[in-house]
Amino acid sequence: MRNLIIQRKSASTGRFAKMNVYIEDAKSGEITLNDLPCRKIGVLKNDDIKTFSITEEATKIIVVANQEEKTGYLEVYSLEEGSEDIVLSGETIFGSNGKFVFKFDSKNNQINPKSIKTRVILKRTLVRVLIMALCVLGLRSCVPTPQAFSYGGVNITLTTAFERKANDDYVAKYLSSKAGVFIDKKIQASEYKGISTKEYAEKLIANMETDATVTKNQNGLVMFQYETNPGQKDALTHFVYCYNDFPYFWTVDFIVFSKNADSYREKIDEWANSVSFS
Repeated sequence: MRNLIIQRKSASTGRFAKMNVYIEDAKSGEITLNDLPCRKIGVLKNDDIKTFSITEEATKIIVVANQEEKTGYLEVYSLEEGSEDIVLSGETIFGSNGKFVFKFDSKNNQINPKSIKTRVILKRTLVRVLIMALCVLGLRSCVPTPQAFSYGGVNITLTTAFERKANDDYVAKYLSSKAGVFIDKKIQASEYKGISTKEYAEKLIANMETDATVTKNQNGLVMFQYETNPGQKDALTHFVYCYNDFPYFWTVDFIVFSKNADSYREKIDEWANSVSFS
């Protein structure tokens, strides 16, 4: 056996979509993709790295969004026979067919497996450091007052505790010591053409590992809520609000530590109500 390490790079496209990893397996009969009998070996989330134990025989790998397994374009990556660990990387893009596509990098297998394992450790360490910093900063923070922000065609009123942070993966990102706000958009084309905001939110949920339910707040805004790392000390609660401002659907993802979710619920609803587009 050998290790297959796959990195799904951070990308705003399809960031809510889970990507299923399949390996060629003529015996399982689990699913056939591109006339290739396959077996599911795992799931990749956005900005994720996973290690799988695979055969040393020549085989094929497919990474595909959950909803596109039978209808979307599937890129097949062929692995040669061997005993050395394999490293693959890629990202989710929006294909010309209007579907989410996992595009493998052209320089795959030129990465040292040890280097990517090191990045996993560094990433986890940075997350822990960030969480500790948020806790410390939270103790020092002053009483915030309302502050309006405008960037990327989106206007939102948060508080003076927030700062806009540069980020290529989102239209706008705002962070405070206790919360984060991530704003993104998707053009209303292909599978998103002619659907309602509620239907758009349902499509997002369908691509995620969550049983979230679409609801509306008192102002009629479409939203849903879910949790990452449930039951852990660093569990996070996401309050995702969806907006229809043609030709785009917008999502504003408010993220707080789950232990603070109840106390932030009304504040987040107020911030969500302040969103407008220009």
